[in-house]
Amino acid sequence: MENKIRFRNHFSIVLPNLKKIIWMIVFAFAGAFMQEDLTEAIVTVATWIAMIVVIIVWQIIVWRKTWITIGDNSIVIERNTRVSRKKNTIGIANISNVNLEQSLFAMLLGTCKIKLDTNSLSTANATDVTIVLKKKQAEELRALLMQRIRGESSQNEEQIEELCAVDKRIHVNVGDIFLHGIFSSRFVYAIFIPLLLVLEFVPEMSAEDIDFVMQEVNDFATATIGTTLIVLIAVVSWMILSMGFGLVKTAVKYWDFHIERNEDKLLLQYGLMKKVNYSVPVDKIQAVIIKQSLLARIFKHYMVEVVNVGMNDDEKETQSFLLPYAGRNLLEERMQMLLPEFVPCLQLKAKPQPKSIWVVWMVSVLIYLFVMLGILLAIVEFVPEMLGITCSGIIVLSVAFFVVKWMSYKTKGVGFDKEVLLSVTGAFSRQYIYMKYDNIQYLMLKQNFLAKRFGIQKGVVMLLASLANQTQEIPYFFEHEVENIKGKLLK
Repeated sequence: MENKIRFRNHFSIVLPNLKKIIWMIVFAFAGAFMQEDLTEAIVTVATWIAMIVVIIVWQIIVWRKTWITIGDNSIVIERNTRVSRKKNTIGIANISNVNLEQSLFAMLLGTCKIKLDTNSLSTANATDVTIVLKKKQAEELRALLMQRIRGESSQNEEQIEELCAVDKRIHVNVGDIFLHGIFSSRFVYAIFIPLLLVLEFVPEMSAEDIDFVMQEVNDFATATIGTTLIVLIAVVSWMILSMGFGLVKTAVKYWDFHIERNEDKLLLQYGLMKKVNYSVPVDKIQAVIIKQSLLARIFKHYMVEVVNVGMNDDEKETQSFLLPYAGRNLLEERMQMLLPEFVPCLQLKAKPQPKSIWVVWMVSVLIYLFVMLGILLAIVEFVPEMLGITCSGIIVLSVAFFVVKWMSYKTKGVGFDKEVLLSVTGAFSRQYIYMKYDNIQYLMLKQNFLAKRFGIQKGVVMLLASLANQTQEIPYFFEHEVENIKGKLLK
């Protein structure tokens, strides 16, 4: 006989659905104040109150008539009101993630949100089921679901506790989290890059050159002291506040970050204002991504993400976070503890893009040149007095355009071995994407007429993941190498 558990969500699940009521109350009083006649004002307020009462009653009815039933092999969410009837059945074997979240409000209530994601490309972009329970009940339910996902429905409580025992655990301190925030921050470049340029060029300048530059800066500042000073103070203040806010936000988000490998799953926990608890079966991981920002490339630090259904399908979550920035040796040591299955992949080297790519890029270069020529002709025809400024701007844009192309050429690459496809993408920043052939949904290749002439092509790989990581770029590589990929995909 099948063992079934039937329950309702905690009542607090209706509270987020009542946020519209706050605006309705505001509109009610605003409408009343706009009425000159007292009777009309009373009628307006009464109408809004009636609408609010209807919404509250309806949400309570929906909550009371919605039941969740968990069996040995499936989860059934059933709603049976007088207006409509809805029944959604999900196979437990298709669940990819069982995640726990706890906002500050939920902490005060002692509740916890369980988010279930299914292992399906059609539902990879949204969480399929959300359950709200008391924290202890939520943790027990997750343990039960993970047990049934593993097909071990006969285990008793002692075996479940043994299953949840910590095998391998990594705790990241606050200093490392702040370091991660520095490497992840884009605003830090506004300070770091000018400082790097100063350290690079100032030692090579003579004393006369430095005096000349300082005098020119002083003359300009004197001539425009008011406006320049205000703008400078505003820009610097905004940069400092943005950097500080970013670091604090990172520290609060990943506070008390720890991750552990428990048999065949990863358990991640972090957060101060919003506690997040991810449970990720290792066999559901589609790919591993190693990222480097520009600053991290200079200091040879790396962060790790995983591609997995449900890890970042929330609008507020933009990363499938696994490990914060660290040096290469520490990264490999942590990966050996958490994901030894992917450690051999890290030794795979990517081949640089073919040199003939510069000929292929001539199409985009010619388009760029035609656009710039059109702008110049328009300036000469209509506002010739702006020709000098326009030429200066075009020179800056052109240098930036070719620098980006050069950095893209030096950064990107593709690697193959018997089990893994490696794609290296980026320009100033860089990311390594390690994808096992078994996890690739399909591969789409494309080439323009110049690429076809030189026997090179690029493409995209589709993975079973949320929208942010579903499509991965494959940079240009030689056409004859595609047969190796096709053979491995078919195999």
